[in-house]
Amino acid sequence: MTAGPLEVGLSAKGRYTTELVDRPAVLPTGFTSPLAEGDVVVVTGGARGVTAESLFPLARAIKPKLLLLGRTPLPEREPEWLAKLENENQIRPALVARATKTTSPREIGEECKRILSQREVRRNLKRFAEVGATVEYMQVDVQDGGALTAALADVRNR
Repeated sequence: MTAGPLEVGLSAKGRYTTELVDRPAVLPTGFTSPLAEGDVVVVTGGARGVTAESLFPLARAIKPKLLLLGRTPLPEREPEWLAKLENENQIRPALVARATKTTSPREIGEECKRILSQREVRRNLKRFAEVGATVEYMQVDVQDGGALTAALADVRNR
């Protein structure tokens, strides 16, 4: 982990840094959205990280139908042995214990990352529903034009 500020600037008046402040996002006073409740909003970048977090103010204010497109595969349920484990420090040793002799440390790391990514997607889908948005997640790589066209055609048909 990095110690100190992540960004530093220099000007004629000297050195300055930025500071992150944790604040809830709020739509500006007088904001009029071109969207109405129930409008469909297609979002690429998935249901994780900054993409998901930046959508929460919109989801709370407008309650749209969100179609989130991302590459993370989303299984129905985790196996019981895995569901009890909460973080990488618990998941990784359990994966090692279940691994075959040919499973590499890299494969264990990738599997752990996939599990944690899927959990984040599921958690965010639940959070979107809790703030009143209708949400659907589709696994699709938007760089694959054919897959993207097929996914959007499916949504349009419905």
